[in-house]
Amino acid sequence: MQVFISAGEPSGDLHAGNLARAILNLQPQAHIVGFGGERLSQAGGDLLYPLARLSVMWFPHVLKSLGTFTSLLDQAEQYFRRHRPQAVVLIDYPGFHWWLARAAKRQGIPVYYFVPPQLWAWGGWRVRKVKRWVNYVICSLPFEVSWFARRGVRAVYFGHPFFDEMTQRPALAQRVEELRRHGGPIVSLLPGSRHQEIIMNWPSLLTAATNIARQRGDVRFLVAAFNEAHAETVRRSLDGTRLPLEILCRETP
Repeated sequence: MQVFISAGEPSGDLHAGNLARAILNLQPQAHIVGFGGERLSQAGGDLLYPLARLSVMWFPHVLKSLGTFTSLLDQAEQYFRRHRPQAVVLIDYPGFHWWLARAAKRQGIPVYYFVPPQLWAWGGWRVRKVKRWVNYVICSLPFEVSWFARRGVRAVYFGHPFFDEMTQRPALAQRVEELRRHGGPIVSLLPGSRHQEIIMNWPSLLTAATNIARQRGDVRFLVAAFNEAHAETVRRSLDGTRLPLEILCRETP
């Protein structure tokens, strides 16, 4: 069995890694291949391109990477024709994945959307693309099944794979208690897992934290940084401030 998995951002790469690991546990001879990041690779996937590192969003940034996306789509189409995987699994990351789904569908390869984009919140009309190019949607939220079903899309509720990571971290509850011992209300600041999200979101979060701290002297802030580069970006922005703020790297759960 051969499965092509595509994840275009760090959070999607986490889910891709867990999915690849689960498939290989059931069928050790399976071949997992596709676009993703280090989690997919570490789980045994054959990485054709580190798409999770690109993780662009917003039109100007997408436009700059248009050549890369076009090249990846050509690469995927050639792979589908030559190797005929039994399934193509897409994880979130709409935009590029619509094109990837269409390419697979044209080759008669079943397409599954695992952790679908939240179209019900921001783009319900795009469900037409799902209906046209996706065979089955594997939902992460319970109500999504009926939402897709009412629009003629086959879907099943699987559960949110984020909790896979939490079950792998038995010391999580102990860590939470440790953070609470310091006292005072805690406010979590979650700027995102993509570099562009840090650049765009963090200044507003910092302003909000400053305003809250002026009104609540006992408050503490915990900042979730996806990696050390993101943590350093936050640290540089704090020069001259005295906010009661702690940066937690790779501790978002």
